Amino acid sequence: MIYFFEPIGRIVRSSNISASEAPFNVLEGEAWLESAEVVSNDTHYVAYVGISETPTLTAFPTKPGDYYDFDFTTFTWVVSSTRLAAVRQLRETELYAEFTTRRCTPILFNAHPFAATDEFLRDVTSILAAGNHLSAFPSGYAGLRSSDGGRTTVQASWAAEVVYLQQILENCEVQRALCLIAFYAHQDGLAACTTVEALLAYDITSGWPV
Repeated sequence: MIYFFEPIGRIVRSSNISASEAPFNVLEGEAWLESAEVVSNDTHYVAYVGISETPTLTAFPTKPGDYYDFDFTTFTWVVSSTRLAAVRQLRETELYAEFTTRRCTPILFNAHPFAATDEFLRDVTSILAAGNHLSAFPSGYAGLRSSDGGRTTVQASWAAEVVYLQQILENCEVQRALCLIAFYAHQDGLAACTTVEALLAYDITSGWPV
């Protein structure tokens, strides 16, 4: 069997031709060798052996995992930068989804659950802005709608309602802030992972306040 290979040792193809025919089939930038062994470029490469640096079919060392590429400079398996980047992006996307879910987890305030979503916080802010502009309850205002469909009890005065609504906002923002801190910590944790296996094993579900 004739094996055509690159100078670095990567086997690019093989052909069942004679050694006399090989020089007429070699392409620019290729070398060739003859061997009785029948191997695949998935399992072997060409190493230069001995003082004479004889091209010799050589089996790859054991591959440590699916996410490694063979480095023909060092003749060792190294973490695939392409696969590492792809898995890192995947885990970062999963982390952001986890963060988004956690920060919107409903909080209990005076026995009412309120989802700390951007929309809810915007609604509360709108009520506060309208009431402060009027220095009174906005017309028809009957309390906030909670996550379970109920309504909050309207306070005796607008001033008291302002305090009440601000306390809800603060509780939501505290939860969101703590989730943000946990999110940053997980980002650092993923950034510290240098292998695909470490990235896949990293637990993004721990350490959240809710």
